[in-house]
Amino acid sequence: MSNLLDLAARCKSATAPDRELDLEIYLILWPASDIAKLVASPRGLNGQEGYSWDIRGDAVIFERW
Repeated sequence: MSNLLDLAARCKSATAPDRELDLEIYLILWPASDIAKLVASPRGLNGQEGYSWDIRGDAVIFERW
């Protein structure tokens, strides 16, 4: 529950669009989604195998190889 309360506090204090916050909200709402499975992989587009992901500008980028 504290994660949800922390997230609510971050949402309340947000002053501009924030993709990191968007992703956290999505993961709390849909913890078994395909995106949740992807972000379990290493962040950054330099992983050694499988999936990698990153947030660049206003987009979440996923890479699979």
